[in-house]
Amino acid sequence: MHLLLVLIGGVTIILGVMSNGWASQRPAYDPLAKDIMSDEIFMDGMWYVEVEDVQETPKGLTVTTTGALFQFSPATDKVLCSQRLGKERRSLLLRFPEGSLSGLKVTARGSGAVILQSDEGMELKVNCDSLLMMRAKQQMEVTGRLLWSPAREYYHGPHRLLLDPYGAVGLFPIDDASLVAADSATHEYTYQLPGSGMLWASIGPPRPYEWERSLTEEVIWTYAHSERGAVPTPERVATDSQYGNILWLQSEVMLWRSWQSGFVPRLPEEFAEMVEAAHEHKLRVIIYASPFYFVKGTPQEEEVVHMAPNFQAAMPALTTTTGENVGWYLEEAKKALDTLAIDGLYFDGVYRDSVKNNYILLRAARELLGDERLLFVHNTVSAPGGLCYNPAADTWADFHLRGEHSHPFRPSYLRWYVSGYNISNSIGFVCNNAGYQKPTREQVEMTLEANCRLPYISGASDDLLQPLQDWYWPRLNESYRAYFEELNERPVPQPLPVLEQPTVLPPLWPLPGLTEAELAKTVSARLMMDTFGVGAPKYTSPMTLNGVPIGIVPCSDDAWAEEMVVELPPEVCNTLKAENYLVIENPDNDCFKLRNIYLDVALPSGARGTSNLIGGVYCSDDTWAHAEGESVTLGEPLRIRIPFPVQQEQ
Repeated sequence: MHLLLVLIGGVTIILGVMSNGWASQRPAYDPLAKDIMSDEIFMDGMWYVEVEDVQETPKGLTVTTTGALFQFSPATDKVLCSQRLGKERRSLLLRFPEGSLSGLKVTARGSGAVILQSDEGMELKVNCDSLLMMRAKQQMEVTGRLLWSPAREYYHGPHRLLLDPYGAVGLFPIDDASLVAADSATHEYTYQLPGSGMLWASIGPPRPYEWERSLTEEVIWTYAHSERGAVPTPERVATDSQYGNILWLQSEVMLWRSWQSGFVPRLPEEFAEMVEAAHEHKLRVIIYASPFYFVKGTPQEEEVVHMAPNFQAAMPALTTTTGENVGWYLEEAKKALDTLAIDGLYFDGVYRDSVKNNYILLRAARELLGDERLLFVHNTVSAPGGLCYNPAADTWADFHLRGEHSHPFRPSYLRWYVSGYNISNSIGFVCNNAGYQKPTREQVEMTLEANCRLPYISGASDDLLQPLQDWYWPRLNESYRAYFEELNERPVPQPLPVLEQPTVLPPLWPLPGLTEAELAKTVSARLMMDTFGVGAPKYTSPMTLNGVPIGIVPCSDDAWAEEMVVELPPEVCNTLKAENYLVIENPDNDCFKLRNIYLDVALPSGARGTSNLIGGVYCSDDTWAHAEGESVTLGEPLRIRIPFPVQQEQ
């Protein structure tokens, strides 16, 4: 026990604090105790990335990483950041105040980072994952301009993530830095750096995409509500081994004596037998070890429940969203790796409220794991927030899992948030465990179109196993890469103008020479739309297309949800023609609105394309505070015409 002396009103009070409590000594390795801009941390390259070369000339200085080229020009006070993977091209131009980069020179160099400093005290650190960190000695403004046209721009407060099929650029102000000007038309952003703040620029992808692993690594997802079920039996391991090669233990509180302060198995003998059986069947074992729910080294540690009989009894679910205790986490994770003969870690959540600490967590975890052991990160909510994330942090994980408690099966969400392809190049898995629902064929196809993966849920019924056996696993073969890369080359539609009233726009992906007879032979189709304020399932708004029922309007909250998908039943496909009519009933008087409506179809030839796009907004209540566009009286149906540009048959 340590003694803590507290002086209150001139009286000294002696408090006893247990050595395992939040006031205990700092762990052996605490990355937050080091200045991230210094040469005391992250100077060694690994995990497919390194600083490959540094060139100093009278005109400037060039640093080459695995994924990017950084050209520093002190004479012009500019830094040109160019992409080397996905597509070789110029990506980002950074401009500094006059004289900021004068006398720039290398002060430290390793395979993991290069540190530079100017005469004016400007500090820069180029990391092997193509993350450029900038810190000024005195207040200044730095402007970054994107040098290609993005398909998506995601933001969370002052942070920006810009994406297209070939790469990514992220801009992240750290600590006290702030965004002072933003122009989304020219994609130019100006940040103010006080003496204590930093600006980070991430160029993606930082490392090559591992195509072979993406086609051969199959994850088996296990979960249980009891301590006995949390550790799979050798027999269960043997059965599961036919469906994958990575055994992911998800069972949280039921797996450990204390899931929020350490990783000691409840059933050590059974755990050891399970690991031995897994290794006999060529399965690698990754354990549930969540940094988000780990609170050792914080005041919350005193509330940790040990050996809870079930998940509910372990409440409250204590969390840390900023990760000041990352050193304690790494220490306990290392103990588990050293003693349990396991092959990796599964993070259930990350430090979503700290870009800096989240990056430190993932990179330090990779240092702990080395090149061979696995890191599987669930970060449906990532730092800095929303759909904005840091590719340089994500790249340190083998796999990412996203989509929990959301609507993952939307093309834009899958491609730009779940898939890491040409972004972080981590392999992205879809979190589709809500109610253990059977994925439809269209959802499987959507997953593959975005280069995402699906886990196998241990003990799945035949109904859940069938989609994987019939539609998913057979597609992960030698031809899949060519299939996806051809899709990835398909032009991305330019951002739509904001339209006040519904307007018929050209198709996003035309089908040249399409006839009405060909359209009537459509193999599969889906209705696409953005939704706002839909209250399903409490409020249901049934839809028909050409008189055929197709389900209800997909739910969303009070923010625009992009590309919500309604998979159309086969009987609708034969009704498609040049003029199609969508009717939405509103018997429950729900206030909602829709925009960017179109049909996406697949023809017998294998060709895919879309109808005309219906831009603008349709609204269910003309008196609603959020009403806009084409509005009707509350309770009346919405009638929407969706045409295809077809060629007249001779």
